[in-house]
Amino acid sequence: MKQRTLLFLLLLGASTARAEKFDNLGDTLEQLALLVLLLVGGMVVAVCVGIYWLFARNQRKKRNAQEREQAFYESL
Repeated sequence: MKQRTLLFLLLLGASTARAEKFDNLGDTLEQLALLVLLLVGGMVVAVCVGIYWLFARNQRKKRNAQEREQAFYESL
């Protein structure tokens, strides 16, 4: 299987896992995609994807914390 095809399938799987709320699986697939990029030699692209992944993960954590906080206040 070509590396581009593998990378595409990993990223497609990660986005599908996110859409279905399987966050741990999505994280794992994103990390595998990043590893494939590094192995292929796309260092610049890998760094960009890594930065995006960290930013998206941070945003997701903030959103989850806000949802938990809102649910807590609504339960009072």
